[in-house]
Formats: sequence, C-alpha cells, structure tokens
Amino acid sequence: MSAVRRTAALAAAALLLSVGLVAVESPASAALPGTITGVVTRANGMPLADAMVGIWTPGEEAYEDFVDTDSTGTFTFSFVPPDDYLVYVYGTSTEPGIYWPDAPTEHTATLVPLTLGGSATANFTLTKGATISGRLINGQGAGVGGADVETYLQYGACASCWELVGDGPWTGAKGYWTARNLNPGTYRIGFAHSDYLHRYFTGSTSFADATTITVTAGQTRSGVNVTIRKGVLAVHGTGSVAGLRKVGRTLAATAPTSTPRAVTTYRWLRAGKPITGATYRTYRVRSADKGKRVSVRVTLRRNGYVTVVRTIQAGRIL
Repeated sequence: MSAVRRTAALAAAALLLSVGLVAVESPASAALPGTITGVVTRANGMPLADAMVGIWTPGEEAYEDFVDTDSTGTFTFSFVPPDDYLVYVYGTSTEPGIYWPDAPTEHTATLVPLTLGGSATANFTLTKGATISGRLINGQGAGVGGADVETYLQYGACASCWELVGDGPWTGAKGYWTARNLNPGTYRIGFAHSDYLHRYFTGSTSFADATTITVTAGQTRSGVNVTIRKGVLAVHGTGSVAGLRKVGRTLAATAPTSTPRAVTTYRWLRAGKPITGATYRTYRVRSADKGKRVSVRVTLRRNGYVTVVRTIQAGRIL
C-alpha cells in the first residue's frame, strides 16, 4: 500500500476514535482498517513467489492496491478500508491469472468482504494454462497473415455472457496462430482483418453461430482452422453522367450505390486514359477533350469487400 493511502487510512481511523464512534478497550483492539491476506500456490503445489496480487472495489470510484507475494507465496494488504473487494492474482507465463476463489473473469468472481478492523483470507491455487491453435486461410487456400485473433470466454448461460479475454495474437505470415495460457472453459474464436469480412470458427460471420471450443487445464487443442473471405457488394444502378458535352461546361457523375455502403472515388478519362487532376465527381471540359470520348471510372471500396469498378460513358465532346 502506498504511503499516501496508509496515511489516509490512519487519519480516517483517528477521526472515528476522536468523535467517539469507536470504543477503545486497548491499543490492540483499536478498530483500524483491516487486512486481506492469502497464499498463492502453483499448479505443481509449490508456493508462487513474486506474483503480483491486486485488490479493488467494483465501480468508478474504485479503491485499488497491489502487492507481491513473498518467498512462501504469501501476500498481505494492510490498512485496507472496509468494503467488498475483488482479489486477483496475475499468474505466470504457463498458469493464467484468476480472480478469487477460482474465477477466470470478474463476472464469476466472488467478492471478499472486509469489515472495519477485520481480516479476510483469499487463497489461490493456479492451474496449467490451455492452448488453442490453428490456421487462417483465404478462399484460394493461401495463409492470411496479420489478422487479429480474438478469444472470447463464456461466463454464463445467457446469449451475451461472453467476455473478450484475448485480443491477439496475430496470425503469422502463413496464417498460423496460437492462443496460449488460457483458463479452462468454453471459448469462441474470432478473426479480424481489414481486407476480409470478420469471421468466427468455423467460418461463420455471426458471433451467435460460432462453434464453441471447450478446453480443460493444460489441454492443447489444435486444428482450429478457418477460411476467411471478402464480402461482395450489392451494386444498385449503373450510374450516369449529366451536363453538356462542350468545352468549358461541367459534367457531373452519379455513381451507382451499394449495400453495404461503400466509399466512392472518381477518375475522369479522355479516350480511355486518365486526365491529370480529374478526380472529383464533377469535371470541367477542357479544350484538349474536343472531339474525344470522355468517361468516368467510378470505384466503390469498403474494407473486407471486393472492390467494384464501373466506367460510365459521357460521350464525345462537341
């Protein structure tokens, strides 16, 4: 506990004593803020030294504090104000962290109650972490690198009782990925890549339809492979160009629309070749266009979807 918090806790206790709210029978029985203590044991039964343990109260105005375990795996929080606390041990590289008493998420944790001047015990026994691995490929069978692997853990029976517990790792250049040191439980795995539609194992675009994967302590589950694909825009209309086809007049393009909505860009062409600087929806006809056919190339882009390109003819400039 920091010196500031310790001083504040002592000051609060002194104030209670001074206004007679706490009876004092002896120095040993003074109602000072309490303590939370416990022992962290590894999966192999040995004490875990130098593990970080945190306590905090739920809510926006949360009290929090952090200590490390000693050589016997013991931790102690002193001068703790009375309240109900979440207690969390951060685990190791092979044993995932948990909330007291044995909860992988805050949703399933049990609060540790602490009364004024009281003491509470929160012991932990860690388990071996599980591993889930697989490969992400595209529709042509090539590995897709640079995708974010999302790991969701189920914490209840309701449809929304899932928590994102791992945002990463990223898939390698050939699409292979491994999520390590997972708590035992039931998972859904998602894949996010800017060039493709969001997918879940085993290929669904809907989280509710994703296939679940259940692992036990220390279990390795491989072969969680997914094919990720680009979406196809539904294009509505063919587009058009309005305006007089004469030098000095302005032509205006109307692009086709799409579902879902895409970003539209324009490139005006003279005899099929790009016109320098002509990249807006409207185009002022130039003297160099006279007698030539002018058109506009419209491109519809949206992340995760196949790009659509349409060329709309304006006609020959008079």
